[in-house]
Amino acid sequence: MKKYLFTILIFIFASGLYAQEFKMFGGPVISNYTEKWPPLYDGIQDASFFRSPFQNSKAVFTAGIGIEYSLNKIIAIEADALYFHRGSSFAYYEPFYSVTEKATYNMKGIGFPILVKATFLPPPFPYIIGGCELSFILSHSRTIWIDDYVYERKRDILEYTGRDDFTLIFGCGFEMKISKLILFIEGRYNLGQNNLYVGSYKRYFPKIKAAALQILAGFKI
Repeated sequence: MKKYLFTILIFIFASGLYAQEFKMFGGPVISNYTEKWPPLYDGIQDASFFRSPFQNSKAVFTAGIGIEYSLNKIIAIEADALYFHRGSSFAYYEPFYSVTEKATYNMKGIGFPILVKATFLPPPFPYIIGGCELSFILSHSRTIWIDDYVYERKRDILEYTGRDDFTLIFGCGFEMKISKLILFIEGRYNLGQNNLYVGSYKRYFPKIKAAALQILAGFKI
C-alpha cells in the first residue's frame, strides 16, 4: 500500500506543470496518542483506547502546499506535502506521594496526503474530503514533570518510535472566491493506523497510535 501511494505522489507532483490549482495552507492541530511511551519509571497511567483527539491532547501546528486536479464538476483529486507537529500530554495524580506526574510528547515530520474531494453543491455549501496520508517522522522527544520539577527534559525517544505512519483522513471545508483567488477553511480528522512504539518488549505494551484534528486555512490559485 505504501509503495503504491508513494508512486502516485511522485506521478502527481511530477505532472504539476499541468495542475489546475496550486494551494498553500496552515493552521492549528489538536493531537494525541492512544497510549504514552513507556516512561523511565512507573506511575503515569496508560490512556484508554479512545480515538478522540481531545483526550490527552496537545495543541500543535502544521503547514503545507498542495495540487488539486478537477476530474469533473463534482470530484477532484488533491495531493499535498506538509510539515507537521504532533504530540500528546498525559497527567496522573499519585496519592501515595501526593504528587502530580505529567509527560508531554513532541513529534515532528513530513506528510504526503492524497485526498478525494467531492463538491455536490456550489459555495457556500461545504465540500467533503476523504483519503490517506503517508507520514515520515523526523524527531520525537518527551518531557516529564513531577509537580513543577522537570524530571526529564526533551529526551530524544526517536529510537523507540516508528519512522513512518499511515493515516486515514476524513473532513469537510468551505471555499470563497475573491477575483482569481480562492480562500478556504478546512477541517481534517487524521486517524493513525500504525503502532508507533518500536521499543524493547514491544509485544508486552499496548499499541500506540496517533489521532489529530487539523483546522486549516489557506488559498489556491
